[in-house]
Amino acid sequence: NRWYNKLKSYYYAALRNGRSSKEGQRYSKRLSKLDSKRHNQIKDFFHKVSFNIVKVAKEHRIDTIIIGKNMDWKQKVALGSKNNQNFVQIPHAMLVSMIRYKANTEGIAVIETEESYTSRASFLDEDPIPTYKSGEKSDDIFSGKRISRGMYRSKKGILINADVNGSANILRKVVPKAFANGIAVVCTQPLAVNVH
Repeated sequence: NRWYNKLKSYYYAALRNGRSSKEGQRYSKRLSKLDSKRHNQIKDFFHKVSFNIVKVAKEHRIDTIIIGKNMDWKQKVALGSKNNQNFVQIPHAMLVSMIRYKANTEGIAVIETEESYTSRASFLDEDPIPTYKSGEKSDDIFSGKRISRGMYRSKKGILINADVNGSANILRKVVPKAFANGIAVVCTQPLAVNVH
């Protein structure tokens, strides 16, 4: 995205300042080629990611994939101007669609659910996970805390990967009794998959 945004900005500046361009022109063959190349790169990468997600699910005999999603998450994101620009430009709906298609062909169900407060609630302490309601202020107090980009600390001081904590909470939102046999059966180390 950084490469794409830099080149797009450069080409737009060339259009505005070029003598041969028509007044107010916002389109050129170079811009069209750039857009097409970026779209194809993202599509290729998403095909590889979705293939690997479904492959891992199949290998582990997983029959349901749960994907967290928040309404208006792109409109209300506050990651700083550069990160906002990069995050908002990622077509997440395309990735979800590819996962759903590939999973369904393998007989794996895909459920999308809202994910409010899943990163703030402590999975290890079994905090209740409320649902965000627009215009309402949450009075909920969570027992754990995210202490760094990838680390979450429970009330008892146990450290867990922040993404694993959030993912487990998303699962709890859809299947509240998913961990009825205890959390010891849950993978505490995320599985890293290389996408080539």
